[in-house]
Amino acid sequence: MARVTIELPSRFVFSTQVPIYTSHINQSRHLDSVALLTLFAEARARMLDVIDHRRGNSDVALIVADAAVHRRGLKLCAA
Repeated sequence: MARVTIELPSRFVFSTQVPIYTSHINQSRHLDSVALLTLFAEARARMLDVIDHRRGNSDVALIVADAAVHRRGLKLCAA
């Protein structure tokens, strides 16, 4: 499978903080890929709530058809 490359925008219009729990960490003491996708889903849900895009509240449907996790210099910050 070819690597997915996404060009990030120079400025993000939404940000949030999602807590990382001990259960998100795998036996190798790394953030588990499945847990990372769960954290992304939570952040996405928060963003959709902010823009008032609730189920049945918009003419636009959003479908996640594919997801890829590529780690490069991931830094986790403790709050």
